[in-house]
Amino acid sequence: MLLSDRQRLRGEVQKFIEEMHRLKTELSETQKLNQSLQQSNDDLRNRNGLMSRSEQEQIEKEIEDDVIDFFRIPFMWYIRFCEWLVFPTYDNAFKQKIAYTGGRTWIIRILAIIVVFFILAIVTLIITEGIRQYEKMWDEISQMFLVGSLSGISVLGDAIREYLPVNLILLFGFVNTGIMLLKMYFRKKFDYM
Repeated sequence: MLLSDRQRLRGEVQKFIEEMHRLKTELSETQKLNQSLQQSNDDLRNRNGLMSRSEQEQIEKEIEDDVIDFFRIPFMWYIRFCEWLVFPTYDNAFKQKIAYTGGRTWIIRILAIIVVFFILAIVTLIITEGIRQYEKMWDEISQMFLVGSLSGISVLGDAIREYLPVNLILLFGFVNTGIMLLKMYFRKKFDYM
């Protein structure tokens, strides 16, 4: 009885080993086929002037990083400012942090908060006035520049990033803001458009 159970278990183990070997072989064949298909896909993309899959994924990662940085960097400034409010310091000539002492600390904190609120209010007013002016000046030329700058940045974004480490979202905003400011200038200067 015990001997037959042992032989039966050995038979089942042998079947499992054979099945595992078959599955490993099938997996390696599938991986080879996948690599071959990926290579043919990359070759086809290259022949048609498109980027390979890995290049496309790298560009998507860079765009994702730009979007994240667009929101993360101002947030980190805010965090550093809050930390500074808790423990206000300044750097001396030797790059050492020196804490403000006494009553000056509270005056500096209050003035810093007032300055930040003042700057936020000014930026808010500038943005709302800019939106109003943008709505007044919106026409076919503006649409053409908007689409042109977006397509130009999307096509030339990699070349731009090779020479300037700039956030492409900010670049898009600056280009379109500059175009609107030029239109406003020319409208006032030549009284047309």
